[in-house]
Amino acid sequence: MSLSRERIIQKRLFALGILVFVASGCAKHYISHPFKPDTSSAREINIIALAPVEVPSDLLKSAQVPLELASMISEKLVQAGFQVVGPEVFKEKMTAVIREKGGAYDPITGKRDEAKFRELKKACLSNIQATTGAKAALWAKVVPVPAPFSGCRARWDGTTEYVSTTFLGIFCPTSSMFGNTSAISLVVTMEDIDGNILYFNGGGIQLLKRFVESFPFGGKFQNVADDQLLADTARKSAAVELALGPLLSPDK
Repeated sequence: MSLSRERIIQKRLFALGILVFVASGCAKHYISHPFKPDTSSAREINIIALAPVEVPSDLLKSAQVPLELASMISEKLVQAGFQVVGPEVFKEKMTAVIREKGGAYDPITGKRDEAKFRELKKACLSNIQATTGAKAALWAKVVPVPAPFSGCRARWDGTTEYVSTTFLGIFCPTSSMFGNTSAISLVVTMEDIDGNILYFNGGGIQLLKRFVESFPFGGKFQNVADDQLLADTARKSAAVELALGPLLSPDK
């Protein structure tokens, strides 16, 4: 392998290391649920480091979406009395540690050394704590989830949305149907420096598939148009409120 090719691979693995490290904070499998999470330990934290928000590449139609979600999350946390270390600082500290200690990926095979990865993650979080005073990290990720529907509406993770368009505001083509369709939710995970999960919750954003009627009868579920993905500011704001709600207002 040529030196230039090896350097290209190393650079790609370094970038991958940062991306996967950010994603690892939300690695716990998420299943939509109606239960209120425990917030007792999380509420004892006063300074939170917010990681860059992750949005799947197939849903990321605008580079501003992760920044917009991060801004909404930060604003809600500050309003609730938390101090927030922003994602740009988080990424800067994380990058410095990875450059110093090296990545957790083999430059030839690309495979991840799990023990090294855990060590690297702990070092990154410890560095953030030492330099910013943050006692916990908060990871946020947009994830696909099933959305149960019955009749005209789907309900999941605290939100609801019409599965199909009503005719003249009266007739709904899915009124006698029920099942699951596809949706996305914002999932947040809060960990202390040792990697213990302090808070884990999700808030529904929007449907990915809606029923489109075919004239005169029939129809099928189709993907939502690309320009409508994560484009509704009100729904994104509501998802942030739902995902963080029990943490922001534990008595509700």
